[in-house]
Amino acid sequence: MKRPWIGTVQHEYGTNVYVGTTYQAVLLQIAAYCVEYWDVQECVDKWKNVAIPTTTDEIIDLYFDQHEPNEFVGEIKCPRLRPA
Repeated sequence: MKRPWIGTVQHEYGTNVYVGTTYQAVLLQIAAYCVEYWDVQECVDKWKNVAIPTTTDEIIDLYFDQHEPNEFVGEIKCPRLRPA
């Protein structure tokens, strides 16, 4: 049985939790969260002269470099599961 990977994003409205079967799957979900921000109309003008990166790591780095320090990616981990 594969163990799940769990990652979180802390932000002013609470915490988003992402679960995947691999570390990369969780990163892709967090990157999707970041890209969602650039699609919001109020952000279009702010980002119109910035090339949105194409790799997962670049997307996440650019997003969190531009936001408040209280918004961050928490530890991404793969906890041990106890048999039922």
